[in-house]
Amino acid sequence: RFSFGRAVRYPTVAELFQKVTNGTNLIASNPNLLPEDVWAYEWTNEVKGKLGSLRVSLFQENRKNALVSQKDTLVSATASSVTENVASVRFRGVEAAADLHDVLIKGFDLRGSLTYVDGVVRSDIQQPAANGKQFPGVPPWRARAVAVYHQNDKLSYSLGYRHSSGAYSTLTN
Repeated sequence: RFSFGRAVRYPTVAELFQKVTNGTNLIASNPNLLPEDVWAYEWTNEVKGKLGSLRVSLFQENRKNALVSQKDTLVSATASSVTENVASVRFRGVEAAADLHDVLIKGFDLRGSLTYVDGVVRSDIQQPAANGKQFPGVPPWRARAVAVYHQNDKLSYSLGYRHSSGAYSTLTN
């Protein structure tokens, strides 16, 4: 299956015009923000069998004028500039997922996924030092697993695990 789509996110009124002071913190607005424009693509292969399904997806997302909110310590140690536009960001990745039923014994299900994302700032006119760096807030690795045992129609037990690698909080990493 191949999928693609386009999304446009316009800045909120608060991001454009609201200024908030909370103690020593200043959250500044930016009336010059442009809308974020995203093109996303995904190619998925899925195999279904008696035990369940296995899926592998390759994806890419191209963002123009990405809206990014981060602390701006250049103004002051506590100031926060709400949002800025980053000219171009690209996310590429792969996800593998499994949804298996009656594994080893009847009533025991396993579900999980492993995702790798490479989110790179391709062009930041306001902060050229961010070019080539990882996009903030997007961890490169994510994993999840859930095991469920269905004792009967009214009682089941489950155990789950989620993991996310570290992510940068600023454009310059």
